[in-house]
Amino acid sequence: MTQSFYTALATIAGTIITLIGSLFIGYAIFERRSREKHRVELKEKLRELDDLMARFISLSQPQKGLSQTTHPK
Repeated sequence: MTQSFYTALATIAGTIITLIGSLFIGYAIFERRSREKHRVELKEKLRELDDLMARFISLSQPQKGLSQTTHPK
């Protein structure tokens, strides 16, 4: 076996390792972006839920300043 064979083998191995590393990095970036998107969606849904709960609470409390009508007998 000559030195050029080992050089070629090392080059091929380095290329394969680089490709695998690139795939891992690409997957990590993809995961982070999808987690960020999911987190933003959850924040929006929580904001909507908070608004709905505030509206429900305000509607369930008696309104101040309104006179209660009584039916005459």
